[in-house]
Amino acid sequence: MVTLTWAGPSSYSFCFDGIPRGGTVATSTVGVLNDKDASDWWREGMFEALQEVRPSRLLLYGGGMEDFDFGGCAVVRYKTRKFERGK
Repeated sequence: MVTLTWAGPSSYSFCFDGIPRGGTVATSTVGVLNDKDASDWWREGMFEALQEVRPSRLLLYGGGMEDFDFGGCAVVRYKTRKFERGK
């Protein structure tokens, strides 16, 4: 399983290299939803990933981004679990 990651526009020229096109990939929204800049950065990177990798399915860990257009890519959402202390 390939996990998509990026470090902003300067990484787009290489961060998706070697990822098979048209397959299943994973990524996460953990850590980006409470910060507008981080959220915008995630959206820009995800758009670029969709253009470069053209996955058929995306496994998305974390909430949010319901309004993001994943194009024709099937999205399987996994919500985060909150850890319970003392159990």
